[in-house]
Amino acid sequence: MSKSTLEIFEVITLISIDICALTGNCMIILAFIIGPKSLKTLTNYFVVNLAVADLMVAILPLPFWIAYTIDYNIIDRNVIPFFIAADILCGITSILNLTAISLERMFAVKFPTRHYNLSSAPVFVAIAFTWFIGIAFSGASFFKPPNRLRWYTAFIFAFAFALPLFIIVVSYCVIFYCAILMMKENSNQDGKTKQELRVAKTISVIIGLFLFCWSPFFILNMVYAFCKDVHCSMLPLWLTNVTKLLHYSNSMMNFFVYGYRSPDFRHSFRAFTKCNLSLIQGRVRSLSESINRGHSSSFKRERNNENSEEIFLVTLASDKI
Repeated sequence: MSKSTLEIFEVITLISIDICALTGNCMIILAFIIGPKSLKTLTNYFVVNLAVADLMVAILPLPFWIAYTIDYNIIDRNVIPFFIAADILCGITSILNLTAISLERMFAVKFPTRHYNLSSAPVFVAIAFTWFIGIAFSGASFFKPPNRLRWYTAFIFAFAFALPLFIIVVSYCVIFYCAILMMKENSNQDGKTKQELRVAKTISVIIGLFLFCWSPFFILNMVYAFCKDVHCSMLPLWLTNVTKLLHYSNSMMNFFVYGYRSPDFRHSFRAFTKCNLSLIQGRVRSLSESINRGHSSSFKRERNNENSEEIFLVTLASDKI
């Protein structure tokens, strides 16, 4: 089956997206696991969960779509429902993750003291909830009656896109309203608060890219489901292909955003490219570096009476959160 230049370009672009998504999300996950303690924040638990969902896109639905684009005849029609379910699972889990991140950021900026003392248990519950809802929605795709397809599409649009989008927008309105108040009261804008706002700005970029990439897909689905005009059924194929290309491309973007905006992730990513494990971990410090950080370190000295050898016990202060 011969392909046009545009179709070949589309396949090459999809393959490039898949490779970038695989590599980038693996690096995000590894950076969190073996990187410095400064990456072990509550927000980054959600970031890693988002990376897992995006990695699943690169492993399951995206290769299927690439094969479908190359030649739809090689696809077994019996596996198409599983492809659709995987697409729904990853998409819904991603947007619910971003919703959870928005709420967590709002809580961090509005109630910094309570957020500082917050345990990781609520975060794990929220992460489990995102997957539970995603599995429920994707599982329902196997049991929906054919005559209820449009209402299933509307249900997903309302509760897996529109409602989370409303929560995200409200959360960021609160965040930046608090930021304006803090700028007016400079005495309350300490280093911790500035850091929280910087993280919030980075997450807002992630959410903006997510909406840019996914909104056309959800809107086009609603058009196909509810538009009865003959022109709606004759929408060009390239429009569908562009919306699929957009929402799949979102799976690779987080890596580039964190590589540009997050110093800790950027530090770890650079270490990966240099194969420098000690730099990734960020835990090898010389004694002189410890002494220079004397304001954040406590030193205890004990003397061995038998050999008069001095032993220094160095307790480093905990890394910033």
